[in-house]
Amino acid sequence: MSDEPLSVAQAAKVAGVCAKSIYRAIARGDLPERRPGGLRKLVLFEHEVAAWRDAPVVPRAQRARSGNVTPMASRRPPERGSLAALRAMERSSR
Repeated sequence: MSDEPLSVAQAAKVAGVCAKSIYRAIARGDLPERRPGGLRKLVLFEHEVAAWRDAPVVPRAQRARSGNVTPMASRRPPERGSLAALRAMERSSR
């Protein structure tokens, strides 16, 4: 196994998953990402992808939530007249 840098598509092919799974693993912190030179392109290394692929699967309920990954907020505006809309108005008035 070489230590060649891989794109997300290549890493997905090595791991036998789709690219979206690779992005999810990066977001969870399971796979380290590198952006050489501050570029937008992600670079992953084959040995790290293989280690992630071969790691035992931990059920979602047993996963420890790491403090550095926050769940993404919805970009969709809350439905008019909903409790979420009321809370959004309360937050914006503070």
